[in-house]
Amino acid sequence: MSNSNAIRIGAFQLDDVANKLVGETEERAISPLACRLLVLLSAHRGEPVARSEIIETLWAGNHLIGENALNRLVSETRKALEDSPQMPRIIQTVPRLGYRLVGAAPTEAPPAHSPSAWFRAGAIWLVVVLVTGFILHHLIDQTIGLIWVLQHP
Repeated sequence: MSNSNAIRIGAFQLDDVANKLVGETEERAISPLACRLLVLLSAHRGEPVARSEIIETLWAGNHLIGENALNRLVSETRKALEDSPQMPRIIQTVPRLGYRLVGAAPTEAPPAHSPSAWFRAGAIWLVVVLVTGFILHHLIDQTIGLIWVLQHP
């Protein structure tokens, strides 16, 4: 991914340099306007963004172009994200106001214990046991030697 500040949107990372959505198994190209829309909505994550603010940002306030173009742009963006206007998971319509990004940063489940984590924990445990064993062996040898010296003057 070419953008170090990728924005999490649903199951995707938004690469706003390359204008694409990057998922686990695929990349989807999106238009520069769709990318700018997602960046704007994600800047107000969870809060509604007024249609007028979106039109001002994307079309320099030209409402003659912006009103219908915004409807098409939101539809295009939802399609790329596999989001539904009837049951929005990502871009929610706020009636008589605008849009809200609701699926921008899903909470991540606590990480499951991966095999590498178990391996690391096992390796640490093994090192602790070996070091403890070595120390005990050394102390026992020293104690036996001391007892032998004391018994055989």
